[in-house]
Amino acid sequence: MAQRTKPIARYSMLVAGLVAGLGLMTVRTASGNAYLPAAHLGDSLGQGFIDEAITAKVKARLATRQSLGTSTIMVSVLNGVVTLSGTAADSIAKTTAARDALSVEAVKRVDNRLILLKTPPAKR
Repeated sequence: MAQRTKPIARYSMLVAGLVAGLGLMTVRTASGNAYLPAAHLGDSLGQGFIDEAITAKVKARLATRQSLGTSTIMVSVLNGVVTLSGTAADSIAKTTAARDALSVEAVKRVDNRLILLKTPPAKR
């Protein structure tokens, strides 16, 4: 029985390696309602892990900022590019969130799509 499981285990590992190497598995997108081949998420399978680490670090950094106040910020990362979406309490919070995200190691750039809750009064 042990000899029979060895070829099956080898075959399973070979198939898993091919699937991972070719990017045939699917990964859920940030919006949560569509699936993309993993190959679209980075140059390699490792990039997906890097993006996940960046996401966690940016979220942790933003969570410690009291100055973000009533902001509701969602973070997504693709190939080292951070996208911030949601609402910012004011322009200072919007700028602070982008600056904090950009300060995280391995972030290439920040796409700041935050919408301001408060708009400054119009100048006359």
